[in-house]
Amino acid sequence: MKQDGTEVGVYRLRYADGQQKEIPILYGAHLRDHNPEWDPRAPLDKNTKVWVGDTPAKTRIRLFETTWENERPDVAIESLDFISYGVGTSPVLFAITAEP
Repeated sequence: MKQDGTEVGVYRLRYADGQQKEIPILYGAHLRDHNPEWDPRAPLDKNTKVWVGDTPAKTRIRLFETTWENERPDVAIESLDFISYGVGTSPVLFAITAEP
């Protein structure tokens, strides 16, 4: 079982003015194992939402939704890098949405 607080990846925001910001992805806070049988605990971050369902093979899986506020809403985000550190947990990014 992965240690809570382990940084498993990062979102790197690249702003139109050339500045960058990194938002860490932390095991335990933003995600846990996709199979709740392997790590049944809930995320520590109360803002993280969890969806649980079954695959056609009847394997139970979880998906986690994490939200954050853009600290620089007056500057456009030109790109976002999603980086996994490959430390035994592989975060998967399904979608990103933005609200004006």
